[in-house]
Amino acid sequence: MVKKYLETLYGMGEKALQALIIIVIGYIVYKIFDKLFTKFIEKSSQDEIVLNFFKTIIKTVFIVIIAIMALSQLGINTSSILAIFTAASAAFALAIKDSLASFFDGIIILLAKPFSKGDLIEVVGVTGRIQEISLLYTNLLTLDNKKIVIPNSQLAHSPLVNYSSEEM
Repeated sequence: MVKKYLETLYGMGEKALQALIIIVIGYIVYKIFDKLFTKFIEKSSQDEIVLNFFKTIIKTVFIVIIAIMALSQLGINTSSILAIFTAASAAFALAIKDSLASFFDGIIILLAKPFSKGDLIEVVGVTGRIQEISLLYTNLLTLDNKKIVIPNSQLAHSPLVNYSSEEM
């Protein structure tokens, strides 16, 4: 009977060691990829906010994949975990769909660069100078010194006049 328990314990220890090896190798691969991506960010002409956003997404994907592989190696059925994770992600995305739309519109604005800080623009009936462009909102300072906060979804989907884009 003791021999049976020792064999079971040995089998569990072997699986735990294999799962730990998966985690360590996954961590090393992630760190190498992270260093390469960080060098890409430093050399890129793209906005650092957008690139750091993608860096966070990549980190999350690595963590999820490594965790699923390690749990699978331990003998845990990961299909139910994936189903729960997928359902929770869908529910979360539906709950914050408007914020997500503004967020991705902010990324589009940062990549397309229809205006930059200090430009005088007119959009949705408001004229002002760009003070700050964030991922969710853009702040304008009107000609009469009022701060206007406009969601990026409105900026991305409305006609926009940039008075500063041309010299004359």
